[in-house]
Amino acid sequence: MFLQFAAECVELLRHAPDCRLPFNKFIPSYHHHFGRQCRVADYGFSKLIELFEAVPGTVEVTEDADGERLLQLTDAERLQVGELPFVSPFDIMNEFIKCISRKK
Repeated sequence: MFLQFAAECVELLRHAPDCRLPFNKFIPSYHHHFGRQCRVADYGFSKLIELFEAVPGTVEVTEDADGERLLQLTDAERLQVGELPFVSPFDIMNEFIKCISRKK
């Protein structure tokens, strides 16, 4: 059941700018995108935040500079949907070596 909700979160958030959505816009956006209500009680929770906490590998709740809560895909999910570029460990090591070389 949580897998379906997690997949729906990915589907919804991948269409949002930077895979982010204001927390208070999730329910209306969900309804608009899927054509049905997101009923938290169907998943055994009474609060929306609890439902998001049940899928921590998919979404996370953060705050912007003004303290507004934002819902966003985790970095791992953003990488899978192509929103984050893949950087190999070798590229990171090469950049690190270049930085060290420049300081000498």
